[in-house]
Amino acid sequence: MSEQQWEYCELSISSWKTSKPNWSYACHVRYYSHTGEDLYRTLAEIGKPIPYDPFVKAMGLLGGMGWELVTVQHGEYAGGMSADNYSIRYDNRTAYFKRRVMQGRRANEPILRLE
Repeated sequence: MSEQQWEYCELSISSWKTSKPNWSYACHVRYYSHTGEDLYRTLAEIGKPIPYDPFVKAMGLLGGMGWELVTVQHGEYAGGMSADNYSIRYDNRTAYFKRRVMQGRRANEPILRLE
């Protein structure tokens, strides 16, 4: 019996409010192949406002492509001067995924398209 091989995916976002109803996002996806290949793709850029959250859209699409969510990491927001006043920043997060390696398929296939 052969050992199971995995490939990994990292989805990251930071967002800024620009004007109603649009937000400006920096959203990226990075794939880590079992061969050591590192594949990076920009999904949204700061300064180019869009009317949807690319992180939410990409999460659903990745799940449909066979990626399994492993964990989500949120940034921290300092709500005051003491260490007790920190809270989670929902506009700054990274999700990590994994899926089984399939022979002949690159880690970034099928291509993630938000439009």
